[in-house]
Amino acid sequence: MKRIAQNMTITMYIAATVSGMLFTLFRVYLPGVPFILSHWSYGMLAPFQSYLTYNENLLALGRHSKGVWEPIDMSTYKTHGKGEESIKIYLPAYRGLQEEGLHQKYQEYADLLRKREEEHGRLWDEIILEMHRWPRSPAGYEYLRVPVLTEITPL
Repeated sequence: MKRIAQNMTITMYIAATVSGMLFTLFRVYLPGVPFILSHWSYGMLAPFQSYLTYNENLLALGRHSKGVWEPIDMSTYKTHGKGEESIKIYLPAYRGLQEEGLHQKYQEYADLLRKREEEHGRLWDEIILEMHRWPRSPAGYEYLRVPVLTEITPL
């Protein structure tokens, strides 16, 4: 019985690997292999398949009663590092929502940020979130983050 289980495990691993290779190279699936196994193997075989050619960052801006907008330092409220932050800015738990639903979640994010800022004595009349995108550069992360090359998407 143990031998049968081992053989089945090895067979599924080989099938998943072959299916992942077929999907990586030709975008075809191996019939009979569950989707989740194919994509697990695909992810292992092609780790740089989703490499982006641009940098993105979530920016919060607060408006004072004087009408002046200022960037808000959100690092105070982050409990994770830069790598995890690069994923969290997209609110991955809500990616299945339609655009309106995702916009609402970003609004909730801004409202929570306003509350945290108030707790630290910083009062804002309004807070908006923007996604900034700029080209990558061998000279560094921020090197090409200049107004002419930065695309800004209001959230």
